[in-house]
Amino acid sequence: MARPKKQTVDYFPHDCNHKTTIFILEENYGNNGYAFWFKILELLSSTEGHYYDCKNPHKWKFLQAKTHLEENMCIEILGLLAELGAIDSKLWKDKVIWSDNFISRIADVYKNRRVGIPTKPNFYKQKPEQDGVSTDINPQTKLKETKLKETKPKDIYVWEKYKEIFKDFYKRKPELTPKRKSHIKARLEKFTADELIETMKRIRESKYHIGENPSNKFYATPDYCFRNNEQIENWLNSKGQKAQNKWDAVKERIRKEKEAEND
Repeated sequence: MARPKKQTVDYFPHDCNHKTTIFILEENYGNNGYAFWFKILELLSSTEGHYYDCKNPHKWKFLQAKTHLEENMCIEILGLLAELGAIDSKLWKDKVIWSDNFISRIADVYKNRRVGIPTKPNFYKQKPEQDGVSTDINPQTKLKETKLKETKPKDIYVWEKYKEIFKDFYKRKPELTPKRKSHIKARLEKFTADELIETMKRIRESKYHIGENPSNKFYATPDYCFRNNEQIENWLNSKGQKAQNKWDAVKERIRKEKEAEND
């Protein structure tokens, strides 16, 4: 009986002239992004069939250990890789890592072995799980909308939530300028994306900050929402309601004065 041909490789090409994927990873995650991608390629090289099943708890923990990154960051970067097409987006929905480009790069190895190139796995035939159903990967993260919504960098994700929360106050969608992006990134150094989103929701609930104030001014601009760390802390600690409470007190006083005049 012939010995089965292995579906792993001992090396893969490492190009010196990097393409879009590497530049985007480095732009968003620095050296962590660069190292993460090549460690993923190392995993794919040494794994039978060249796909990596992250639903397996032991494999998922090993991936985190190999990349030296926390679970949330691994999920975020893999989501971005899926969005960029560096890994298969449909398989990543099932928490499986597969890269067509990687297979193309190692195709010559299998030609030399005179065997077929490994093909994309197709064993996920069941219907996708509905939102709210737990999987083997349980990040237990503070980010309540992690899943596939975090296929984008955190600063982009937070910005899109800003546009969603305050969409009723703009005739034209606000743009993510370099200044706004730098402010969001600076806040993300201390706070989670979920904390920034909670801050925006609290500001949205303050009538004072969305125009119901003496000057009818809309205060909930990006510059205001991401101004500094103290601003975020104040809102998370409910101190940001101070202006709203003062304005409510003024309105109540005016209402009582009018009632007294009518009497």
